[in-house]
Amino acid sequence: MKLRIRGFGILGLVVVIAAVLPVVAGYETFCRCDCETDYGVFELAVPDDGAAICSLCSTDFCLKKLAKTCKSDEDKEHMLGTCFTRESLKDKVVVYGFIWLVLGMLGYIVVQSWMTK
Repeated sequence: MKLRIRGFGILGLVVVIAAVLPVVAGYETFCRCDCETDYGVFELAVPDDGAAICSLCSTDFCLKKLAKTCKSDEDKEHMLGTCFTRESLKDKVVVYGFIWLVLGMLGYIVVQSWMTK
């Protein structure tokens, strides 16, 4: 009976790690388009040609996205596109640190249970 519980625990751990790592590793890059009267934030897709993702955040991209709200020619001249990501290095350190801490504690529990037998 204990063997089944231990086996399920290790399998459960592998499933949790497999589910969490892609979420942590995923980056979302956005383009903030500023017009004189309005702004919009749009998610950028990874380009097929391998170019830098921030190269998509251009004045032309912003004009296409904000064509309805940025109507006057004067507003279009002052269009500004800014590329940014929501995740920071601090966020990654906290998340990965937590994952390694939990894995270390689970490893300690497994080793200690084998040592007491």
